[in-house]
Amino acid sequence: MMNRLNRELIRNGIDSKIVCAKKSPGEDDALEIRRSLPVKIAERLLDSLARRIGLNEIAYFSCLSIRKMPDFADADILHFHGLHGRFFSYLCIPAFAAKKSLVFTMHDMWAYTGHCTYSYACDKWKTGCGDCPHPEEYPAIRHDNTRLEWKLKNRVYRKAHIDIVAISNQQQQMLRESMLAHYPVHLIKNAIDTETYRPLDSAKCREELNIPPDRTVVMFGATSMSRPAKGGDLLCAALNQLPAALKETVILLSFGHGGKALADQAGIRCIDMGYVNGDENKVRLYSAADLFVLSSRAESFELVTLECMACGTPMVSFPVGAAAEMVKPGVTGYLAKKENPGDLCRGIVELVENDALRTQMGLNCRKLTETQYRQETHVQQYQKLYAEILDRRAEQTPPSE
Repeated sequence: MMNRLNRELIRNGIDSKIVCAKKSPGEDDALEIRRSLPVKIAERLLDSLARRIGLNEIAYFSCLSIRKMPDFADADILHFHGLHGRFFSYLCIPAFAAKKSLVFTMHDMWAYTGHCTYSYACDKWKTGCGDCPHPEEYPAIRHDNTRLEWKLKNRVYRKAHIDIVAISNQQQQMLRESMLAHYPVHLIKNAIDTETYRPLDSAKCREELNIPPDRTVVMFGATSMSRPAKGGDLLCAALNQLPAALKETVILLSFGHGGKALADQAGIRCIDMGYVNGDENKVRLYSAADLFVLSSRAESFELVTLECMACGTPMVSFPVGAAAEMVKPGVTGYLAKKENPGDLCRGIVELVENDALRTQMGLNCRKLTETQYRQETHVQQYQKLYAEILDRRAEQTPPSE
């Protein structure tokens, strides 16, 4: 989403640059954080020691070198997206706040918890963490020092002013109950390029993917279905509960890692695409599918929700993240009771057996993304936020003598 926003800002005449630890394909203009070999070694050692006592993302002080970049000097706003990934120390946030106006888009919960990106049913992040029930959740911890890390983050944020962006209604409410509640919290939902992500001819896509034309195609997938947050176990349980006769009419279409194993356990034929790169390839998959199943226990705003709905593919999902808002029961899909594989199964059966309902849902999905989640509106909202921040700063800056 950061890359998409960057492209749209540039297209709208905004001088925007991505700063990252390492450039990804297609990020030729991105600025890399330069670190000498001795600095890399020192940071790795410090990170290793910190992680042994349960502290994450505090070792990488080389992020301060960003302040020496010419583009940083020319910038009006520094916009954070993902700061966990072993390249940025959150302890350095006040140093950046002293120089620039900061915006922080929350793509998960990490910024306001004692270590995790998703807390599931735990709400200790509201009061200070400690005695963590999910030490295995990314980024995993060996020693429970979540209360100290929560306090460190809270102290850091108290020394800086940040405009916070929530990407869903659910997340906005959580932020208002978190350590970040004293900051302005703006709601700017993720968006999709509806020209790129659009319905293609389903029969042609199936032919290109060697999918039998007489099967109902149920699609699912994630980077790793083994992660607890992705609910692979819940999906497996739901698929196992499908009627035997229905299993004979369905074919599973999976992507990412772990999908084939789930299909084998359920005894359903599966076409496993592995890791899928490129918008065109993803659009072909979504267009070939009759429905998409999102079994996640926790999400902030899963982009696959936007992508598949823009391609006219209805969803069966639990009420998490964006799906809780976009999957409208009987309109754009089936919203199952949280962590209830039996209800997830019922949703799959309902959509598989009702071709007319599924077709109408697909049309509704496309209409929803076109009217409420267009990329043009998304970038306009960010431009408006940037302008408000600059106006506020101008009002607070004393006139020069």
